[in-house]
Amino acid sequence: MHSSIEECFFNIYTDSPIAFLTCITMLKWTVANTYWSIKDGYNAMIKRLFAVTVLLLMIGFVIYSFTKEKTAAEKGYSFTEENTAAEKKEELPVEVEDESFDGVIWATPEDDRAVEVSSVKVQDIAPDFTLETLSGESLTLSDLKGKKVFLNFWATWCTYCIDEMPAMQQFYEDHKDELVVLGLNATGSEKSVKEVKSFVEDLGVTFPIALDKDLDVTYNKYQAFGLPTTYFINTKGEVQLPKHVGPMDIELMTEKLKELE
Repeated sequence: MHSSIEECFFNIYTDSPIAFLTCITMLKWTVANTYWSIKDGYNAMIKRLFAVTVLLLMIGFVIYSFTKEKTAAEKGYSFTEENTAAEKKEELPVEVEDESFDGVIWATPEDDRAVEVSSVKVQDIAPDFTLETLSGESLTLSDLKGKKVFLNFWATWCTYCIDEMPAMQQFYEDHKDELVVLGLNATGSEKSVKEVKSFVEDLGVTFPIALDKDLDVTYNKYQAFGLPTTYFINTKGEVQLPKHVGPMDIELMTEKLKELE
């Protein structure tokens, strides 16, 4: 027995084949039209979603750019082409290119303020400073002119500095008549001066230790961001050799001393 729909089509086909074909055609057109309408609606929805996504990205970029410029303005930076090169010099270094690199621990300021960096180059006069020593005296670097100087930046929390210190002490004892070894402690990164003093006494260090309490000499004047770092200063007060980043052994110290004038 046919259902009502089947009976309807059967009667149409029986009574009028042409009417039947017309119905079939109309049905196919309706189905096709419905399909394309759904497909077009889907495509339109995709296009709308894409447009909204692009719009949101553009708005986000504008907000990011505005925020970045505002933050830069507050910190005194500028993103103009003229200042880009100069400002890059003020960024804290993230790595050290040094052929003699043999271990280093980074020392960086606790806040995000840019340091006032001035690059120290070979043959430059070593930047002068006056600091208090661990023994309570005042020490000025320029007063050492006429002597060869190993200016060694270090800290008690630096494991490589601890490894290097006994060799530096031994080298100082062997060559103190022709060389000044000056240990410059990054005191501003230490817990206390008392801890520095205890460390020096425990290791039996006898060469002078200068205390850089505000880290101005360490960061700004000598860019000793990696510890230990050693500068080699000749009798003219010039930085004669490239700085060494990382610990040195006695053999390397001896080579550096021979090169100094």
